[in-house]
Amino acid sequence: MDAFDPLVTVLLDKIRSICGPNMPVQFITGHSHARKFQQLDPFSTSFEAGRYLDTIGFASLSFNATSASFDHIFIDADIAVMKDMLDMPESESIETKLGRDLTELIVSTQDKLGLNQVIGCSPMTYYVTNSLNEPDSLWGLYVNTIVPRQLFKGSDSKILIQNTGAFRYDLFEGNTTLNDIVTVSPYNDTLYMISEEVNGSDFLRAFGEPNAIDDNAYVATLPQLVVSGSIVKDKVYKVYTVEFDVGFVSSRLSLATGRVLNPLKVDGQTTGTLWLNFIKDHWTCSEEVEKQDASEGNSWKKFTDFIGSFTPVKMIAFIMTFIVIVFFGWMFLCRQTRQRVSADDYEVESYDHSYDDDSGILSQSEDENSSVFPISTNGTPKANRLYHSIPDENGIV
Repeated sequence: MDAFDPLVTVLLDKIRSICGPNMPVQFITGHSHARKFQQLDPFSTSFEAGRYLDTIGFASLSFNATSASFDHIFIDADIAVMKDMLDMPESESIETKLGRDLTELIVSTQDKLGLNQVIGCSPMTYYVTNSLNEPDSLWGLYVNTIVPRQLFKGSDSKILIQNTGAFRYDLFEGNTTLNDIVTVSPYNDTLYMISEEVNGSDFLRAFGEPNAIDDNAYVATLPQLVVSGSIVKDKVYKVYTVEFDVGFVSSRLSLATGRVLNPLKVDGQTTGTLWLNFIKDHWTCSEEVEKQDASEGNSWKKFTDFIGSFTPVKMIAFIMTFIVIVFFGWMFLCRQTRQRVSADDYEVESYDHSYDDDSGILSQSEDENSSVFPISTNGTPKANRLYHSIPDENGIV
């Protein structure tokens, strides 16, 4: 029951009949996935706080025998906003151990399921609440481009009709992953063909003008039912819908056509596969991104294949080889002879003249033992060069 549902008024009328006109009533509603508020009468309001945990709703009221005052706030579920509401300094973290653990669990689960695999690159951000005629409308992209290409295959004698509650979130510009598809289309509804022969006039009789905005839609900017395809009254169409709407669509069309319709499942076609195949076919990433993804994928595959090929014998041989390499490497380093680096062995391009005294001679450190490589003053150094003698294991140069 959303904030504007007629049932709210029915309930309020019953409360009024029992408790009188001055009883304060605050309805906390939902279901339409939108931020809504409505003043019903001087002593009652209806309040709905957003969707999918994107909003924290706060409502309060004060009243006396003759009046009532209602206040409400929609708080964005955003870290910066939350800190501001809690009067926390920006430098202070709002994270908790439980929150971090949950985030890590979510990310690791996504990785295990392969949901972070990049399948394409979105050219722009598409918003689920934007009207169909806007260029960045998610539903507009689906109705006007994806369905005609992926389901209709260019045919103008097919129609798809479905409700606008199927898609749940925006699709952002840039790399698009499998997780993004699940986020946009979490229900992955199976597609059904309702009938192969429906006159355009019967379709219009059953559902009215296509894509008309009405007050019952989940989102005020979108129709309750979206239609993909152009409808001509005297033309015959194949009509499709999604699993959730099969009963409603088939019953309405049966009444309009006077026929019993037997919907058929479209094998291998869901709302999710329509998105997935469209993105793979039409939203390819740049060569650099593709090469990087392929390289990362191949490297990981080679590594996992290499580890998976290990038998107990191979593992023992690998460990023994590693131990031998480490042992002889250590012996080689420890048995190096004492050596002195000549003045011509190292040349320093950047030279700090603060080490020079007025004579141009490199000065000695006040605490020779404080330097790992004591500065040598033997002889006159050439300009812009530092000379160091390497100490032996006893610290003697």
